[in-house]
Amino acid sequence: MPAPSRPVAPLSAGIVVGATVIVRRPQRPFRGVVTRVNDRSVSIRGEDGRRWRVPRSFPMAPAAPGAPLPGPQPRPRIRRPTPPLPGRKEAFRRGAPGGGSRRGQPVVLARRGGRESIRYRNFDALAKISAHPLRKLHAIIDQAAAKCEKTWHWKASGLIFDFAWSTRVMGRSYRCGTGRQTGIRRIALSDLLIGRYDGWSVGRVVMHELCHHYRKETFPHGTSHDRIFCRELGRVDPLVAANRRQCARFRQGEQGKLKGRRAASREES
Repeated sequence: MPAPSRPVAPLSAGIVVGATVIVRRPQRPFRGVVTRVNDRSVSIRGEDGRRWRVPRSFPMAPAAPGAPLPGPQPRPRIRRPTPPLPGRKEAFRRGAPGGGSRRGQPVVLARRGGRESIRYRNFDALAKISAHPLRKLHAIIDQAAAKCEKTWHWKASGLIFDFAWSTRVMGRSYRCGTGRQTGIRRIALSDLLIGRYDGWSVGRVVMHELCHHYRKETFPHGTSHDRIFCRELGRVDPLVAANRRQCARFRQGEQGKLKGRRAASREES
């Protein structure tokens, strides 16, 4: 015995494929064009491009393309130009890893030996809060890179360091694993690191970020901060070798934190 067929809800006159209709939703009515009609529902493409499927029994009626919608209308959203945000509120992970506009030209300093160089970008935006001058940071970074190269038998060429505002991380590495093809290895250091910690802490963060590049280039399979990463980082960082919890996050606490500008000036001397 065949199953009884469902009754088909009638449609208002004029609701056909290609017609403009107004769907009277309780929250917010909308206008669209009917794209499909079947026994159960009506498919409608709204003016904003979204596609809707409503039952045939839903309240809707044909309307002219420019007819006003019934009910209260939403207030138009006015987009005001936003001024550049100062300091810390600039996003650390935006398209430019430098975190906001870069002032001035990049500074290129030669590494020890003179064959390679390191490019620094956006340091002048953080120079006032940095506890170390750029020359001092360059010496720390060069020493950390040389230690990694000697231990891992790996060449850290094409280094680019961006300085950025951040409240979450001390450093970040970009496009790890592509250094051999592009010849570029990019790292960003935060204002929190260069403004509140000593040179030993800066060197630890640099070795951590360099290890991300080395690990992806030498051991392409795996995830960040896995067993291979922690093993290789422990070869250059004694704190990681003693405690694996130091591998994933910067866990120095008060150790290595500067007490003020005077402490930084003592370290420079």
